[in-house]
Amino acid sequence: MKTNLSIGSWNIQGLGGKLEDDYFLSSLKYDINILMETWKGADSSTNIVNFNYVQKSRKKKLRSKRYSGGIIVYYKSTLHKGISEVLNVTKSDNRLWLKLDKFFFGLKKDIYVCACYIPPLSSTYFNDDFILLENEISKLSSKGNILIIGDLNARVSNHLDFISDENNIHDDLLNLLPDDYLGDSHIYRNSLDKVLNPHGKQLIDLCIASRLRILNGRFVGDLFGNVTCYKHNGSSTVDYALSDMDLMSSIEYFYIGEPTYLSDHVPISVILKCNICHTEHKSHKNFTQIGVKYRWENTSRDKMIEVLGENFIKQQIRDFEDSQFEQTFSGIDKATSDIKNIFESLANKSCKICLIDFAEVHASNWLRSELRASNWDRSASGTLLPIGVSRQRYICTASNWLRKDRGYTPN
Repeated sequence: MKTNLSIGSWNIQGLGGKLEDDYFLSSLKYDINILMETWKGADSSTNIVNFNYVQKSRKKKLRSKRYSGGIIVYYKSTLHKGISEVLNVTKSDNRLWLKLDKFFFGLKKDIYVCACYIPPLSSTYFNDDFILLENEISKLSSKGNILIIGDLNARVSNHLDFISDENNIHDDLLNLLPDDYLGDSHIYRNSLDKVLNPHGKQLIDLCIASRLRILNGRFVGDLFGNVTCYKHNGSSTVDYALSDMDLMSSIEYFYIGEPTYLSDHVPISVILKCNICHTEHKSHKNFTQIGVKYRWENTSRDKMIEVLGENFIKQQIRDFEDSQFEQTFSGIDKATSDIKNIFESLANKSCKICLIDFAEVHASNWLRSELRASNWDRSASGTLLPIGVSRQRYICTASNWLRKDRGYTPN
């Protein structure tokens, strides 16, 4: 059982030949690896062993020598059933939304993860990204938790991302708030970057409006709010992770990585609590076959109505409705087994029970050996029987063995 999920984000300033770099590949150590500024087109070969991926790319300008922008998300192949791309939420090439399934990861709610790159204010690719991002968050926040991670080109210093004096709001204004309104949680954070830029102001406004919190400088792993970008003219914090307040209790750590020769930016990562049970839910090619089949007859409807009125069936249904099944694969298996028993009880008393067909009998290896030992295809003197006679004896012998093995006795 896996009890945490790691999500990393890194502006790599061009994927280029880094897929051949052993150090770079070893840096993709997270369950979900988000790469920004890949400078790759959609048709580029970007496969990595044991990883699935989704990507977004910008259109290449006619006079450009290379692509710009680009997002690739690599996630471990073992997690593919729990991760899906959320389509039709954003039209921007700067954002890619993923859904983490609550049942697969053992979460209270689905988590919507946004791999986000916001271009600098001077870039021709910047297009009111903070406003558009806020709209996207509003569409998804009612469906699950929100986690934003990436290079936002925002410098927020240690400015508050919540309303600090909410308790001093005038009574007349408080009456305008909805009954289910929750006040902001005052959890302060640190930052070694003391600069506030225009993007930073917009990011603060986004956090307050969407009730998100900046994870940088708030969690074990980055209590001081370290810088994330190193350039010749200085360092800054521009890479962030944001989450809604409800999700913060599920966050174990937030890390800022070390500088490398691969990029001016360092990787950032979030560790979430989860309960992944997919290792216990393996796909089996050899399913257990049901020993009988049920045939619906003219009298089955009346029999079904009569059986539904019996106390033992009512109790089975009542027990199923009252059960609290865990939101895990074992819980799903238990629910499936219980409802199967209900259907089986109904079918046994209202439908005709038939043996499995000839093809299934013939395919059973254990039955073949038993039939060979019974000499079904020979007479008492040992001579071969005609095909028609031998086939009838085959079916008869097979049926007897099935009755014996399944404990089936006709009414």
